[in-house]
Amino acid sequence: MRDVASIIGLRVISSQEGRDLGPVSQVVVDLAAGVVEGLIIGKGASEKGVEARDIDIVGVDAVMVTTHRVAKPLSELPVLLQKRRDPEAPPREVITDSGKRVGVVGAVFIDATGRRVTRYEISSGAWRDLIEGVQTVSPIPGTVDGNDSVVIPAAALGETELGGGLKSQIAKLGGIARTQAQQAAHSLEEGAEAAKRGVASVGEKASGAATKVKETIAERTHAHEEQKAEAQPAAEGEAAPEAEKHGEGIAEAMRKRLQLGVAAVSEKASEAAAKVKEVRIGKKEAAPEQEAETSEKAEEPAAEAKEEQAPEAVPAQESCCAEAKEQPCEEQPCGEKPAEELPCAEGAGEEDKPCCESEAQGDAQ
Repeated sequence: MRDVASIIGLRVISSQEGRDLGPVSQVVVDLAAGVVEGLIIGKGASEKGVEARDIDIVGVDAVMVTTHRVAKPLSELPVLLQKRRDPEAPPREVITDSGKRVGVVGAVFIDATGRRVTRYEISSGAWRDLIEGVQTVSPIPGTVDGNDSVVIPAAALGETELGGGLKSQIAKLGGIARTQAQQAAHSLEEGAEAAKRGVASVGEKASGAATKVKETIAERTHAHEEQKAEAQPAAEGEAAPEAEKHGEGIAEAMRKRLQLGVAAVSEKASEAAAKVKEVRIGKKEAAPEQEAETSEKAEEPAAEAKEEQAPEAVPAQESCCAEAKEQPCEEQPCGEKPAEELPCAEGAGEEDKPCCESEAQGDAQ
């Protein structure tokens, strides 16, 4: 599909002779029939026409024809002469058969190979075209393609399409945006599903890894306990002799301390016994002297009392001894017991007399 405006100005070249027949000044079309009638070459008196059936190729840079003979004067081509328009003339108006002006003829698009009109545009003005867009019309049966205007059926306006305006562009963009949003939503849903599957997979892997870690920890703990159990008897076996040696050392030290304590106590006991013995010996040596002094002191008042009160008392009663069977005579002076308890008194037994006699003799001395 090609805009006829892009053909204006192309050179027409004959392929057999290689001759330049001139530039294209006008493309003659029939909007009612929807066909391409031919080309106008040159301007003014030198204008010639080439019918559509003689056109070989409409290229990008040139229009190719077989020979220069196909380019004929317009007087020999009545259709082109009738349809020819002045290039300087304003665009033709498009009016409905009900008398409503629709706009003016704008761009015309053709199929260069098939030499057919595919569609043409109706412009309603620059501002309206900008806002609402340009109406695009395909060739409509019943259309009248005149030199000054194009008349189309009013009922055909419903078949026109608006395009190129802001509204249409916004609508198009809105449609594109909706489509993209739907695609994005679909992609998000797919991504969410994939993420859920990924999370589930990761969770399963994490759970499996945690289980393996637990099993590894349990195995290592069990192995450690077994190693500890195996090492404990050996450690106890090694520690027992050392503990026994240590205990024997402690017992030996205690025995030595006990022996030293016993020796110290024995030494102190010997010293105490020696001191007691010395004290006893001292007491025995001092006893006769004390008894003598005591007797002398006791005899003086006793003698005085005897002289005053009882001069006839038995001298044997002044010295008495303890019972002969229990104590020696020297350990109990006679003056400590009353006269009636003295063994030397009247009625004393024969066993007490030796003691009394000894006491009496001692006193006499």
